[in-house]
Amino acid sequence: MATVGAHVAPRRPLGGPGASPVLAHRLAAGVGLANPAPTIALSADADDWHPRGLAFSWVVRVQATGARRVSGLAVPALWRETPGFRSSHRRLWVCLVDGGPLTFVGESPRSQAPHRFAGPTFMVAPQACVGLVYDAVSQRWRRVASPTPQ
Repeated sequence: MATVGAHVAPRRPLGGPGASPVLAHRLAAGVGLANPAPTIALSADADDWHPRGLAFSWVVRVQATGARRVSGLAVPALWRETPGFRSSHRRLWVCLVDGGPLTFVGESPRSQAPHRFAGPTFMVAPQACVGLVYDAVSQRWRRVASPTPQ
């Protein structure tokens, strides 16, 4: 299982080439956001998780009450049903601001197929963020920021 967070450096700066190396910290703190993302409490493991405000957010700030597992992230109906509003390549940052760690289970049958995470299981450490992109062709969430192998 790969871990994304403060203890593992990404292959490139979070957010792409030339991005500030403090981007994950700024996202987690809500600093510099035009509309700061609300903090979502996660008090149990989640299948087909649908955090409040996901349809209009690019950052989800999570406060977990201990180690939690997420097997899928529901794709908002707005992304699928609104003409001209493509779900393909929608980007999302999930930031664990308190508690944790947060484990994203790859290809879990506990969630509907279009809500699953492609690839192996990965974990986000407290005070860290992970970038996700929704691939509408394969109907899976894919991790953007990969950890460096140790």
